[in-house]
Formats: sequence, C-alpha cells, structure tokens
Amino acid sequence: MEIKCENCGGELIKGQMAGMHGMFFYPEGEINKLKPKRSSVVCYCCKNCGLVQKLAVKEVEKLL
Repeated sequence: MEIKCENCGGELIKGQMAGMHGMFFYPEGEINKLKPKRSSVVCYCCKNCGLVQKLAVKEVEKLL
C-alpha cells in the first residue's frame, strides 16, 4: 500500500532527518541539568510539495 501526501496526494518517501542531528529531548525536571538525550528521527517527505509528515523517534528507549 502506497502512502499519499496529506497536502497534495503525491508520493511519500521515507527517510531520516538530517541537519539537526536527530532529536534532542529534555526529560521533565531535568532541563536545568542541560544534558539532552538524543535519538534519530524518521519521517516521510512528499516528492511533490516537500511536506514533512509522520515524524517518529527511531530509538525511543534512548530518550527514557
């Protein structure tokens, strides 16, 4: 089953976000420690309009 873009109905391609070096997550109560936990972010991007959607953390256990 091919996934379609929510915006224009175009084809989506799956990839991993780059440039931000993944997701930086500060657990509640630890923001003062300034030691973020990191994980990669997987998403879908539309070939036609470039809309990024369906963001998901690749390794959730690293954020816990």
